[in-house]
Amino acid sequence: MIDYKPIAETNHFIVLDKYHREWKVTESYQGEADLERELIQNLVNQGYEYLSELNTPAGLPREIELRQKQYEYYHDLLLSFPKLTKAGEL
Repeated sequence: MIDYKPIAETNHFIVLDKYHREWKVTESYQGEADLERELIQNLVNQGYEYLSELNTPAGLPREIELRQKQYEYYHDLLLSFPKLTKAGEL
């Protein structure tokens, strides 16, 4: 976020030393591809990683398979912890 420095303020307006326009309202229709690109860019800006290989025919099934293996690993790991007694002893 940009930090703006006001030069003068009243109840009706503010004068800034500089202003950067962040977005523009357009009069035209925004297509589905444009919306998708904007969503992806917003997610990347938030720190998510864009995996372009998911756009291939084999990409998504492979990713699902990897996430299933990851889930099973952590599920088994969680269930392998020794159970504690009421006194907190193993």
